[in-house]
Amino acid sequence: MRIRHDLLGCANRLRQTVTDYREMLAEVNDHWNDVRAQQFQREDLHDVDATIELLISQLHQVCETLNDFNKQLQDPDAS
Repeated sequence: MRIRHDLLGCANRLRQTVTDYREMLAEVNDHWNDVRAQQFQREDLHDVDATIELLISQLHQVCETLNDFNKQLQDPDAS
């Protein structure tokens, strides 16, 4: 099912983007460790990780639901 494949690909790209973001943030933290950096992390980045993990989880749930729909459509005896 194409849409399931696309959604899983999106989740994988999102996960890779998070990995890249964490690596860049670690590099920045080596050089930018003043009060403004702490404020930025506290106020602007506070919920990013949790929000992205929730989004990835929901994408997987949607994929499973679509997969179930697809199975039911292909099997006329499914209930």
